[in-house]
Amino acid sequence: MKLSLFLIIVVMMASCSPTSDKKLQQDVKIGLSILDSTINVSVTDGVVTLSGEVEDEAVKNASESSIEEVKGVKSVINDLRIKPALPDDDFSARPDTEIKEYVNAAFAANNIQGVTTTVQSGEVVLTG
Repeated sequence: MKLSLFLIIVVMMASCSPTSDKKLQQDVKIGLSILDSTINVSVTDGVVTLSGEVEDEAVKNASESSIEEVKGVKSVINDLRIKPALPDDDFSARPDTEIKEYVNAAFAANNIQGVTTTVQSGEVVLTG
């Protein structure tokens, strides 16, 4: 539903007349706000660049595909990133030593060296 409404709004706004980059940017931002209002939009010579973080791959893909057909858009550069998924575990209830072990194990599993982990009252500080 959101995607359909978005497509209707963007196509209506952008199909009226030739658009400047600034107008195209405004139109795309308004349309994208239905999907995700945090998406950053820049336009240079009709090339639309999307950046920021979105919830999932569906929003990332819908953002790009829905504006490709907008009048005045020559191409789309989709630099959107998917927000990392949070672990299902509730770390706030874990002791500091256990959190530190978990973080250090993740570093070791990814061959990351030279990082010192300190944990105090559930707050992790990485140095190095």
